[in-house]
Amino acid sequence: MPANYATEREEMRKIYAECPEGHQVDHRTPAVAKDFHGTHVASGLHTLINLAPVPQRLNRMKASYFDPDNFRDQRPANAFPGGACDPELTEQEWSLVQLLVCRYGMDRAEAVRTLQTQIAEQRQAAA
Repeated sequence: MPANYATEREEMRKIYAECPEGHQVDHRTPAVAKDFHGTHVASGLHTLINLAPVPQRLNRMKASYFDPDNFRDQRPANAFPGGACDPELTEQEWSLVQLLVCRYGMDRAEAVRTLQTQIAEQRQAAA
């Protein structure tokens, strides 16, 4: 267990206790995380930052899959100054930018700023 596990334990219990109906508490990075080939590529810890309530269906679909290039929640936030969220857009997010530019004629820089603002707001709401 990580050194701060004892101090996080009560908050972790609260996440489980307050998990909404139809959701499950999920490890963002699975305990035994595998890539799309089924190879063990990471080990997620049972810590506060790695837990989140997610809809049961999505949790079952994700299973032990690990793809931090495309799933923002699986990126290690503490790797950035002050534990900040990774500012780089994922491949899926770049695809959304491309869609906004091509289909809706949005300026590329504006589309990136809009998406980054939405990501920051989601991150703030989750904290």
